[in-house]
Amino acid sequence: MFTSDSQSSSSFPWYVQFGGALLALGVFLGMQAEEGTAPAAVSSPTAVQTAGLSVNLADEGEQIYNTRCMSCHQMGGRGVPGSFPPLRDTDWVNGDKGRLIRMLLHGISGQIEVKGQTYSGVMPPWGGALEDEGIAAVSTYIRSNFGNDASAITAEEVAKVRAATKGRKKPWTAEELKKKANQGIPGDSTATED
Repeated sequence: MFTSDSQSSSSFPWYVQFGGALLALGVFLGMQAEEGTAPAAVSSPTAVQTAGLSVNLADEGEQIYNTRCMSCHQMGGRGVPGSFPPLRDTDWVNGDKGRLIRMLLHGISGQIEVKGQTYSGVMPPWGGALEDEGIAAVSTYIRSNFGNDASAITAEEVAKVRAATKGRKKPWTAEELKKKANQGIPGDSTATED
């Protein structure tokens, strides 16, 4: 099937043909609306207006998760026992918003206990690669998927944490993030737990 034979009926190499077939399959599987119908309006609390267009943070977050997070935390947020912690039903995801934002902005290293299991490693910082909207989107996605049902995180909340921690040059440790001073949204008078 995959041949580079000069007798091939196409002038494109096999890998270009294969890539095109994968792209076509992805487009086909990704179609969710019938032809001629408009997508439904987004009315969830994670929807925001940007330049007149409705953008669902959870949808953007899913794309970010799939490209940046899934290789470690796996499909469905189940993690890899002994290597990468799960994202499902854990206070590290569903609990304090500010703590989760700090982890995403600056990363985390060293030992962390998640659901009774200790993990030791490094999660890279995403604050340099993602704007406030991207951090809000991926955190909202993981807080509202994998069986989680926590509230959305906004770009404004991310901006407040980013500004308050802008001098940070190294990843957080779990011990640092357990301290009240490293939790919550700066300037927010509401409780840190949902």
